[in-house]
Amino acid sequence: MMVVEALVALLLLASGAAALVAALGLLRLPDFFMRMHAPAIATTLGVWTVSVAAILHFSFGGGR
Repeated sequence: MMVVEALVALLLLASGAAALVAALGLLRLPDFFMRMHAPAIATTLGVWTVSVAAILHFSFGGGR
């Protein structure tokens, strides 16, 4: 169980890092379309990592 919890925590931290990268891309890129591209890609990665973390959490006994 500790391995699954550690993996879920790691995935949630990765999602937070993706959100941070999206925010930095939004602030630093010069063009409008480039500014919209970076958050879209990073947000997609963040949503996928949160989804996988939720699946792992509730599949391995977190929802008891």
